[in-house]
Amino acid sequence: MKQLQGDESVQSFIFRVLMLNGESDFAGVLNRMGEWRAFPFVATMHSHLFRHYDPEYLLSVLQRSAIANPVAGMFSNPLSHFELVPTVFRNGVENYSQQTQNNFLKVNFCVDCIADDLKNCGFGFFRAEWLNQKYCHHHKKALFNLTGKSQSVAASNIQKALRGEIPTKCEQYDCYGDQTSLGTDVVENDVKFAPCLQKRLLHWLRKNCMQLEGETNDTERITSILMKKTGMYAQVDEVQLENVCNIVKDNHPNVFKAFVNEQSEEIYTSFKLDSHLFKNKLKVIKERNCSICKLHREGYQCSESKIISVAMKETNYKLLHENPCDYYLTNKRPYWNDYPLGGSNAIKDEVWSVFNKIKEVN
Repeated sequence: MKQLQGDESVQSFIFRVLMLNGESDFAGVLNRMGEWRAFPFVATMHSHLFRHYDPEYLLSVLQRSAIANPVAGMFSNPLSHFELVPTVFRNGVENYSQQTQNNFLKVNFCVDCIADDLKNCGFGFFRAEWLNQKYCHHHKKALFNLTGKSQSVAASNIQKALRGEIPTKCEQYDCYGDQTSLGTDVVENDVKFAPCLQKRLLHWLRKNCMQLEGETNDTERITSILMKKTGMYAQVDEVQLENVCNIVKDNHPNVFKAFVNEQSEEIYTSFKLDSHLFKNKLKVIKERNCSICKLHREGYQCSESKIISVAMKETNYKLLHENPCDYYLTNKRPYWNDYPLGGSNAIKDEVWSVFNKIKEVN
């Protein structure tokens, strides 16, 4: 039996695999009231049932259900959405579900669609587009909604629906054309900027963007983000920096593109699941040293970087250097500098003691 369909929801896919293997525990996809979990998971005892499926397919079925789409933001981790594949299908992560335990979806279905699937594919399934819709645009009719008040009743009714039957515990929506889309289309994944390029970009913007011609309002917005009222450089977070980049790209797209092309190159960064490598492109500075930078290589902060980040939270200092991993391994000390173009690089004794204390704990 062909078990893979290009428009099936992840809830339906997990349910069918468990059902076909004789399992009766559907707590990972259904709540106690018989509704779909918006963020389902596979219990650890059942994870072996999903190991022979292509990881790329598992990713696609998550994305169709509005889970595991690439994180928005030009400076976000390009690999973070890949991590949801083992989270959902391998790890049996209850914490993942607890964080979203109040997010549930009605079990909606179209009788005619399932009948067509039984005829064409040999089995029925629940489409991802039904997760947050009340109307079938293929057959021009309202969807049915399972109204079972328990997990066991819902599981029984879902199996009946998959066989092409209309369960007694269901009702048809009183609407025609009404829909509230969950957004099941896969989001395009833009190329992310690595931290080393992010730092280079910030320096370039501080030095040049004030001289670029543009709308007065845009210039004022850039100034308010990059500069303090005292005239000193302000600390800029990723969201603020992206806002400035968007303004510059809108007004001077060729200038921005020329800088990025001159200073950076694209590499592939990967996330490994068993023998499979999920890959995404990442822009890094041309003279980067990624030899021990796990953020670039595997999508994770290395241990030294984590320690520095924790120490940073305990002080008023800001971590501002291009590669914390390389710097620490070379100089045996973390590096802070509140003002990129001035000020002292010295580390106060109390800061260094905090760092050593955290390092000993880790």
